[in-house]
Amino acid sequence: MALSTIPKHPIGKPPPQRAVPLDRIDADALTRWWESMESPAQHERVLSLLDRLHASGSWLACGCTGNCDNPPLLAVARRSAGHGGNLSLRRMMDRAAHRPDCRFAFEQREREGEGGANPMSEGVGEAIRPDFLFHESSGMNDHRQRESTEREPSEGHSSNHPLARRMLWLLHEAKVNTWPRPYGTSDRKALLKLAEQIELAQGLFLRDVLYCDARAWREGWMESGFHKYQKHGLKPQVWWLCEIDQASQKEGFVRLAGATQTTRIDGKLAVYGGDGAAVRYPMLMCALVGKLTDGSVKILQAYAHPIQALDWWLPVDSN
Repeated sequence: MALSTIPKHPIGKPPPQRAVPLDRIDADALTRWWESMESPAQHERVLSLLDRLHASGSWLACGCTGNCDNPPLLAVARRSAGHGGNLSLRRMMDRAAHRPDCRFAFEQREREGEGGANPMSEGVGEAIRPDFLFHESSGMNDHRQRESTEREPSEGHSSNHPLARRMLWLLHEAKVNTWPRPYGTSDRKALLKLAEQIELAQGLFLRDVLYCDARAWREGWMESGFHKYQKHGLKPQVWWLCEIDQASQKEGFVRLAGATQTTRIDGKLAVYGGDGAAVRYPMLMCALVGKLTDGSVKILQAYAHPIQALDWWLPVDSN
């Protein structure tokens, strides 16, 4: 597949400069590296290429579809500080999809070292299920117990919080422009602190619905968030995160993880990857919901993005 470098540019707008074809030796090294079959010299060449792309603010465009105006894109990603700040490459799921037979249509092949594969090492590998955002059956009481334990000091955590950054990215896409600084604590505390700041800025109540799954949605455990907005005079809106098993942008529905029925979406559903594209589940969903006078809940807007490995950031500057 022909590869070229292209300057970063917003969706729907042409790049400020024309794409420049990638050097053949660099392209060969990159494809071998993507499949974890590169030589040491090719590995160094790829790292140098990624460093140049990162420094120049450029993406890689893949020519697998033959569409020069809207090609599939690959963005340079930075690993968390615990991995030395190394650069690597990830697919941009909010842009055009690769052809199904393109090697870049799938995640980078996971490397195997001594003792087997390490999902937190070289490649993106399979999507990892976060151990605190999605839980099987815990309700509000369990959530409050978690929140109380989260106030205890924690040590040894990175100052980079990929899950908090995902939420920031979703909020940015939803035009909620609240961008708190990263926090030097755990991911849970970072999300709770983020929720607190958004509550103050937007009048939304977040914390009781931040840990929501399909069962919580179906059994009405989100109700306490609405009760608190009435008590404190907040707007009848909340943000919630859940895991998606299946979604359709054309049909306007999602099926949450563990649910037997689909959930209709009233308003905008932006499922990045789109219908017919190589969507990779599970996905994160962030939805703005409102409570109606009869006690029912209406989803006003919903946004979704694939979950990548925990040591990778979503590019908040993708637009």
